[in-house]
Amino acid sequence: KDLYDSISSGLFSLPKVFSLSLIDLCKRLIEIDVNKRLGCLKNQSNDIRDHKWFIPINWIELYKQNTPAPY
Repeated sequence: KDLYDSISSGLFSLPKVFSLSLIDLCKRLIEIDVNKRLGCLKNQSNDIRDHKWFIPINWIELYKQNTPAPY
């Protein structure tokens, strides 16, 4: 409940090791205003897929399951 309350009030922190693009993605995914939230906009899930944090992802290869695990 505490986590929900902090997110819904907009008072949350992210780890300092997160890149700026990952911080932007996280903040836009948990945006309180549904009209501004990533994934709820005109392009829906494409907005998430096209976010700069996902630039290295080859979505076609991922869909075909040809992407090696990162570890």
